[in-house]
Amino acid sequence: MRSKTNIECRSKKSCKKGYDRIGRPLRAFLPDGRPRVIQHIHDGNVLDLLDLCNFVLFLELDEDGGSQGHIPLQARLTEEQLRRVDHPSVALPELFERILGDTKFCLYLQQACPDPPRLFGRTGGPLLANEPIQLLHQGIQIRSSTRITDVEMEDRRIKTAVGKHQGEEIRLEADVFIDTTGTAGPAANCNKYGNGCVMCVLRCHSFGGRVSLAAKAGVKEIIGKKGPQTGAMSGSCKILKESLSPDIVNQLNKDGVVVIPLPESQRLTGKLAIKACQQYAIPEFENSVVLLNTGHAKLMTPFFPLDALRQIDGFRFARFEDPYAGGKGNSIRYLGMAPRDDALKVTGVDNLFCAGEKAGLLVGHTEAICTGTLAGYNAVRCIKKEKPLILPDRLAVGDSICHVRQQMQQKEGLGLKFTYSGSVFFDRMKQRNLYSIDTGEIEQRVERAGLAGIFSAPA
Repeated sequence: MRSKTNIECRSKKSCKKGYDRIGRPLRAFLPDGRPRVIQHIHDGNVLDLLDLCNFVLFLELDEDGGSQGHIPLQARLTEEQLRRVDHPSVALPELFERILGDTKFCLYLQQACPDPPRLFGRTGGPLLANEPIQLLHQGIQIRSSTRITDVEMEDRRIKTAVGKHQGEEIRLEADVFIDTTGTAGPAANCNKYGNGCVMCVLRCHSFGGRVSLAAKAGVKEIIGKKGPQTGAMSGSCKILKESLSPDIVNQLNKDGVVVIPLPESQRLTGKLAIKACQQYAIPEFENSVVLLNTGHAKLMTPFFPLDALRQIDGFRFARFEDPYAGGKGNSIRYLGMAPRDDALKVTGVDNLFCAGEKAGLLVGHTEAICTGTLAGYNAVRCIKKEKPLILPDRLAVGDSICHVRQQMQQKEGLGLKFTYSGSVFFDRMKQRNLYSIDTGEIEQRVERAGLAGIFSAPA
């Protein structure tokens, strides 16, 4: 029997116009993905919240009664935590303030997996819940359905980025720009260098293909190449977790990983050489089906024919979530990297920085975060006409930025991929004594470099 908890909205003073009073539905999502409307939010209504022990909060930003879209924020409340917020009855705005630190939101619920699983020594969890909450809180505008298609130059500087928003032309002037457009696609490149468009998350046919700011500014970009393969194929797919057997789903939620050895007749050879994720280009990933729990079930192979996949126990009803055509191929990446220095400024343009794959042969979320942080920091210093920060090579991040730049200048290096989680750069970190899981040791190393708290201080 499903347990219930009542939360009563007792405080009218905090129920601001355009939020609680307009009667938005409070929804929970069942394991099969079907939404369940629990009750509408009104002043004084009692809200029945089901299964509060594990859920994802959906925050609906709302300014003057106009919805700004649903923004998920991951949160897990244990029964003990619920008791701490005056369980079983608490004023709804107080609940917002105690859990979220803000009262100006409507509350949505979505069932999530239990405690974050351990993934290869890291803490993992649903990627579905990672959205730019902090950016919105800081007043940063996020323009959805907006595409930049060109730039206007003034000498060696970008003066204006030109694009379209819902069919209307927009012009964005700025002192400095950061190119994080990536290196994948568009569809013509996936047709030319891969197995065709596979309807990946980039949605080129819906929103238009990738347009590089650096290329539009006249920069000759660098193309990755390994033997006959131009670029590299994305190394994983996402499977709708609910399409797998309950046993596999339960193991994923519990352990964060499922490994199923394949009989020789079901192994698909030859895919390792084209993978972008070089750290996983090892026989274990060819001889087995490897799933990671990231909210979806992440299948650690570039593609897997659906008919063959459904022959594996527990995969009878398997369905690809990204790319939709994950049975035939995947997106092609590393087709447009920008030449840049170690401050991540693009060569040839005085006010353009880059990060992520645009900054080179870097693979992974961590690498994108590190380069994005440095590019943003140096962009501000550029505006203030201050010397950019270059991280020293005695720190892992600094060494990766410098080493990747050097490797991109060599033919052999253009066939490699670099990440902190494995393969050639992980080996380099160990050789240079840069790899450590001791937080204290890492902090001391940063302090010795004179960079403790560098990103906490004003740029």
